[in-house]
Formats: sequence, structure tokens, C-alpha cells
Amino acid sequence: MLAAVWPFLLAFPAIQLTSLRQTDPFSTGIAGGLINATQPLIFMVLFYTICRQNGLAQTHFYWPVSARRTLKRNLGWLIPIVALTSFFLGALATVAHFEYSDALAKLALMIQALAVSITGGQCCTN
Repeated sequence: MLAAVWPFLLAFPAIQLTSLRQTDPFSTGIAGGLINATQPLIFMVLFYTICRQNGLAQTHFYWPVSARRTLKRNLGWLIPIVALTSFFLGALATVAHFEYSDALAKLALMIQALAVSITGGQCCTN
């Protein structure tokens, strides 16, 4: 339940925007971006919640404190980056007739891949 709050706060307005009778491309793009940002956010917030003090990782899986701390610290800065870039990817994919949508989508994807690779490198070295 703790991990569902932020994804729900993004998904609810997206559902409301898609249920409008007449939507313009801007509303469609915002709804597509919000839905696309919700998908990775569900899993990342779930892992962040699992790693909290007296959480599932500590009480059930007996993960070491250093592993939980490293993962939680890295997810703390990775979650906003992935959510924002996923939003842009979803919005740009939904409204494809935007002039520079292909280049902006590639830039967002490169930023997201760089952030995930930095996180993976930090988690493996600690």
C-alpha cells in the first residue's frame, strides 16, 4: 500500500484526461506521459519501500544494512529521473506529430539509460 501512493497520484489524472469526450493533442500527450511514467515508478517505489528501516528486506530477507542503504540512496535520486524521462517518452510517443519529438525522445532515453547504468555501477561496487 505504501508503494502505491505515488503511482496512483500519477495514474488518476491520466485516467481522468483519457475519459474526456473531446481531447486535444496536449491532453492526450500529458495522459500518455503520466501513464508511461507510472509503469516504472510502481516497481522502483516498491523496491524503495522494501529497503526502508524494518522493511521487508531487513525483517524477511535479512539483507545487509549496507546493501539496503546503497539501494535506497540510489533509488532516491534515480526515481525522479526515470519518472521524468518516462513521462517525456510517453508524451512524445503519444503525440508523434511534434516537430522534434524523435530527437527529444532519444535524448530522454539516453538520460534514462545513463542514470540506470550509473546506479548499476554504484550498486555493484558497494
